[in-house]
Amino acid sequence: SGGQNSRLRRAFMNSRARDIVAEFHLVGSSRYPLRWDPVNYKYIVNRTQLMKKLIEEVKTGQVRYPAWSESATYLQEFLNITVEYSEARRETYYDHETGRPDDGFFSLLFLYMMAHIHTGKLRPVGPDQLNN
Repeated sequence: SGGQNSRLRRAFMNSRARDIVAEFHLVGSSRYPLRWDPVNYKYIVNRTQLMKKLIEEVKTGQVRYPAWSESATYLQEFLNITVEYSEARRETYYDHETGRPDDGFFSLLFLYMMAHIHTGKLRPVGPDQLNN
């Protein structure tokens, strides 16, 4: 796709390291938690499913942080996230309070996805698997 991601990919990519820049496209609804789009060279991410998975791992201590005194500014942004249920869509979704950032959480979410993709804990569905 275009824009800043394309500029980053061109700046950092060489013939041996095509995947040094990863693009994620967050969608509200998808059958798959993570899907690879080879045409646009990006991951399509079910935002709700992956947010829920990360939040559960934080709650159960599988993801740990430095002491609150060292990371309060960053971790405070996690507390800005709200969870709601949509009767129309019949599903839970995550949002954040207006004017209160959630960038810290999404930074961790992107890191979490790349780490899990790299270690094989999260495997994207490819185009050949979409109808299975």
